[in-house]
Amino acid sequence: MDIYLLLTEKCNLSCSMCIRGKQDGTNLDLNFITNEIVLKNFLGHRVVITGGEPTMHPKFPEIVNKISNYAKSVIITTNGTSHNYFSKIITKDNLHFQVSIDGDKNAHNLIRGLNTFEKTLSTIKFFDDSKVKYSIASVVNKNNIDSMENLEQELRKLNNLKFWRLSYEMPFGSSNFKNMMTVKEWNSFVDKVLCFSTIKTKIQKIFPFELVKEHAEAIKNSKIKIGQVNNCGSGKDKIYIYPDLNVYPCTCLTDFPIGNLRTETLYKILNGEKIKKFSNYTLKNEICLKCEYLTYCNGGCIGMSYHYFGELGMGDIRCPIVQNSIK
Repeated sequence: MDIYLLLTEKCNLSCSMCIRGKQDGTNLDLNFITNEIVLKNFLGHRVVITGGEPTMHPKFPEIVNKISNYAKSVIITTNGTSHNYFSKIITKDNLHFQVSIDGDKNAHNLIRGLNTFEKTLSTIKFFDDSKVKYSIASVVNKNNIDSMENLEQELRKLNNLKFWRLSYEMPFGSSNFKNMMTVKEWNSFVDKVLCFSTIKTKIQKIFPFELVKEHAEAIKNSKIKIGQVNNCGSGKDKIYIYPDLNVYPCTCLTDFPIGNLRTETLYKILNGEKIKKFSNYTLKNEICLKCEYLTYCNGGCIGMSYHYFGELGMGDIRCPIVQNSIK
């Protein structure tokens, strides 16, 4: 299970594609989260320390040091505008930093603010020289898509970068459906990246039905059985814990709290009734239920269904088949 732990809702930036959609709010209670009984909830799990900007929590280093003693692994997501906290972090083998940078200098600064590219690149170079485990994460949209090749050329100069992850901008929070990339635009971009990138890159297509058709015979004859997919894993492979200790299946499904860590153990929440709506996600859209590709997507992003159609189980509006059905 991936546990996304929001240390704070506060952030020092106002990014135009922020999936949370807010830059102020509360901090996680230090005394509660560093209690040994609570920390034992993280045993065997991967904890993603995030926000807001998690480094803005006044006790950020102390929380990281405590959780890394219990969690299987810890990933710290940061916008990289500062690394002043680093001397207080006890670096361990299970600790990994993920730094966000969204294009070349012009594109990144347009999204995240003036001079942020320079600050973030400085942090990246600091991590690279320090030989800590770190990766780069880029969110791609229509405005910065053409800058990614320039960014890749900059990342080539790094010596210890583990990998570069590129993700599709989701239309939640500060973003919206109006500027959403089409499946064709995204999948064409994936092909382009795989041609120009010379560094280890993590990126994947969405609804690649043409690939399924192309390799249908090989899939049919394969000894590897393809089971039902779990969408993006909301409520099954990942959960989000907010500073008020409410637990959600995804950050785009905050209308559906599945428990609160102050009153329940994580084990009880993960095995409760509320989470089953997501861990055992079922579709009610007949188009999806009858679709030959259902096994490969199980209706796509659950949040897409809720935010676009106003209810769960209706499918993902990015899917070309779903789009054609409502025209």
